[in-house]
Amino acid sequence: MPLLTQSYLHGASATPLLGETIGALLRRMTAEGPDRPALVARHQAVRWSYADLLRRSEDLAVGLRALGLEKGDCIGIWSPNNSEWVLAQFGTALAGLILVNINPAYRAHEFDYAIKKSGCRALILSPGHARARVRHSPLGQEDGRHAQFRRGRGAGERA
Repeated sequence: MPLLTQSYLHGASATPLLGETIGALLRRMTAEGPDRPALVARHQAVRWSYADLLRRSEDLAVGLRALGLEKGDCIGIWSPNNSEWVLAQFGTALAGLILVNINPAYRAHEFDYAIKKSGCRALILSPGHARARVRHSPLGQEDGRHAQFRRGRGAGERA
């Protein structure tokens, strides 16, 4: 097997991977068409332009850093597919955080294992589905910081 000299390798395609960060890509797409649709979530009646997504993502990034999270820290997200998940992806990237995806179907013991193994310093929860499960988790009883999305409140505002 030949020694790899690049940090990534892509399959059979003439199109190379992008050499920019997620945050840089979002800013570039916003500059190219701020009013173009960036996210449509019909089940939530959400329609965000690139300008909307960038503003919300930057707000979340600032909020997460204000919680004391530092560049390189891991933050978990335990949520099904929704607009807030996309916001978390871009917001954590802009803040320099590592987003750890935790399967929303996990039961309490699986959640405990994943969150401990990943070393997450914070957790973003989707309202409703995970809340009851965390209460029964040993981690849910610790004095950790949890950022939770709630409709009508600022993105990432502590609940």
